Amino acid sequence: MLEGSPPNPKDSKAKLRDRNFTIPVLMLTARDTVADKIIGLDAGADAYMVKPFDLEELMAQVRALLRRRVNGASSKLCWGSLCLNPITYEVTYDDKFYTLLPKSMPCWSYWLRMGGEY
Repeated sequence: MLEGSPPNPKDSKAKLRDRNFTIPVLMLTARDTVADKIIGLDAGADAYMVKPFDLEELMAQVRALLRRRVNGASSKLCWGSLCLNPITYEVTYDDKFYTLLPKSMPCWSYWLRMGGEY
């Protein structure tokens, strides 16, 4: 998620895409004109939400982004023996299955995408 209104919205996303980042980009901003949305999406954002927004809508957007497969890759996220399937809300750890609450998915997904660093 990219939050805020950078001086030039194209710069943040372009830098990510130029560095071959394939993670989904959700732009959260107060800029609400059609032109702003077009600039953000054309610059590389996969989704664009205007503040203030409904939390349930944000979570639905995150779930939708996580369902997409990038370059045909699996949507499963793993770090060591910890794996998360964002579509089924299942986590496996040392071959044991756990089911997560949908509200915890954005946090888990982000953490695993960052390699377990916080």
